This record gives sequence, structure tokens and C-alpha cells, in this order.
Amino acid sequence: MRCPLPLILLLVLAAGGASSVSCAEGPAPAAADVFTARIAPILESQCLRCHGEARQKGHLKLNSRDAMLAGGSSGPAIIVGDPEHSLLITAVRYQDRDLQMPPDDRLTEEQIADLVRWIAAGAPWAQPESS
Repeated sequence: MRCPLPLILLLVLAAGGASSVSCAEGPAPAAADVFTARIAPILESQCLRCHGEARQKGHLKLNSRDAMLAGGSSGPAIIVGDPEHSLLITAVRYQDRDLQMPPDDRLTEEQIADLVRWIAAGAPWAQPESS
């Protein structure tokens, strides 16, 4: 049985990587569900205190997809489909001495991998956007 490409991408994202995935494994959660379950909690607990509605360090808001695409003083936070060139990933990986987020406590490797997969999958946003 051949899987359509969008279904494969959702299955890979939901499975946490490119482990053996087939159409026979059952339905994959919607991309919005992955955002709600994995990405939103990271943003809420680690990012929005400094990059939310009330405060925008570096003129950056991370409380909506549009805000991430617009970016802040350093440019767009994400480049949809291209996590390796997204400033958000550079920051959470501590790849740039001057851009390390969150500043006090690094994300786990699993959280970083979730963000990478989310951006690679098109950064779907499940909640009503608020700019």
C-alpha cells in the first residue's frame, strides 16, 4: 500500500523521527494536534515570558506563526521548511555565542528535535493566532 506524502510526513512527525513508519500503523495525529501536544508547551514554558504579548525582547514575539515569520531585530525566527536556517533553532542549539535561548536553562535534545521537525513540517499552528 502506498502512503500519500502528507500522510508520511505527519506519521514521521508524530513518531518522533524517521523510524519505521507505515500506513498500516493506524491514523496519525493531525499536525495541529502535534503542535498542541509538543510545540505549544515549549513555547509557553520557555519562550513567551520574554517573547509574548506583554514583553518582546529583541522586538520578537513568538506567540503566533505570523509573528515568528515576521521576526524581530535579528530577522525571522523561523523559515518554514528550513529549520537549519531558522534563527529559533540556532538559538535553542546555542550555536551562536550571542544568540542563546532560553538564556538560563537549555531545552532538552527532545524539545529541540520537536522544534526542528515542526519547522520542517511547515510550522503548522493550531491555536487562533494573536499578534
